[in-house]
Amino acid sequence: MTPSFTRYNILKTFALIFTLISIAAFVAFFVVLFTAEDPEVAGPRAFALFGVAFASQIIGTALFYYTKRRFKRGTLHDYLDNSIEHAVYRPRRNPPEIEKHPFKRLFSSKNQQKGLFLNEIGASQFVPLGNDNRTYDFIEGKIESVKFISSDLWSRERTSNDGKSSVRTLFRGRVIIFDFNKPIKGHVLALEKFKPYSKGLAKVDTESIEFNKTFNTYASDAQLLFYILTPQMIEALMELERNHPGRIGFSFVGRKLYVALNLGRDTLYLPKIRFINANYLETIKKDFDIFHSMVQAMRLDDDLFMDEDDAEDESMEDDYTMAETYNPKTAAQKIAGVMDFNPPSDTSPKTLTHNDESQRLYDFATKNMKASDKKQFDQRLEHLIRLRLFKTTDTGEEKPLSKGLGCLLVAASIAIIILIALIVSCVAGG
Repeated sequence: MTPSFTRYNILKTFALIFTLISIAAFVAFFVVLFTAEDPEVAGPRAFALFGVAFASQIIGTALFYYTKRRFKRGTLHDYLDNSIEHAVYRPRRNPPEIEKHPFKRLFSSKNQQKGLFLNEIGASQFVPLGNDNRTYDFIEGKIESVKFISSDLWSRERTSNDGKSSVRTLFRGRVIIFDFNKPIKGHVLALEKFKPYSKGLAKVDTESIEFNKTFNTYASDAQLLFYILTPQMIEALMELERNHPGRIGFSFVGRKLYVALNLGRDTLYLPKIRFINANYLETIKKDFDIFHSMVQAMRLDDDLFMDEDDAEDESMEDDYTMAETYNPKTAAQKIAGVMDFNPPSDTSPKTLTHNDESQRLYDFATKNMKASDKKQFDQRLEHLIRLRLFKTTDTGEEKPLSKGLGCLLVAASIAIIILIALIVSCVAGG
């Protein structure tokens, strides 16, 4: 099903128009304030223009963030779920203690950790963290037999000296944590312009001169480094570095492989000016090709290096414990999104029915649920099914524009005309 971008582009256009009106009103405010001959007349007009500018900026910002929220929780959520095998995308991933108490989301400092938690990122031993760290756009899933969790990270260092404050970005990009098929006791790092946390790690060069020019390699034990960084692994890392621009770093710790890609931007950003179209989604797809590239190039799905004890300790259930079991709300969203759509007939309306994937997710999500949670879960799932049917035409396509949204846009259009007329009258009268 081809996603419809019409509603998002219309909303973004209105948000941009209100922003431009705000800028024009601010300019007109200063023109009237400093060029009017009669201050008693200029004062009220300037005050009115300032109010228009302020209100327009609030409306424009609110419209953009409303569009961003709807787009990420709707079209982008479905697109990523279909692009990455067994993927679950959540713009916000709250810690359990915050998830249970909605008011804590507003006031807790942990609210900035909407993706990977900082202790998960810190376990990488190299991803730079400052005193202002934000994570968001959380994704987890399974490619082949390899589980992963991932999110964007924006890490900044805020400093203040002699009354002057400054902000320095340390990292902005995506961090991915894979299950690794070579359980190790120690640390092995291959870093492109990153530095390890610990000064106790020894810098060890590999046998590849080209690799040594690109990456600095560190290890808690030199033999361990050569055990992990085989010629095949070195070639795989070099290929990943060539195919994915930006500073990249790899860390092998315990049973995990940490990958950090410093792009200088968010991977799931929503452009404020450029329209959303198929090319935009293709750009996102290229950013996320690294998930498949990592598994294939580094053969992460190959358990050749795991001995029997390790395999038993690391045994994975066929049904993976991923984000769909994190809370009933997330599970219901995932299940409703993958159910089969049945168009209406002469005897029955359009419906959604379970397929193998949705039934598997439902059985797994409800397997250990309490009766109260099960009731809440079924109510949430029923609501999401009705919502998806409401938003879908009889042919299975997404409705281009709802009546409610149309009314909102008509009201916004009238407000724009009134605001522009007010600016013109104030300037002309001044």
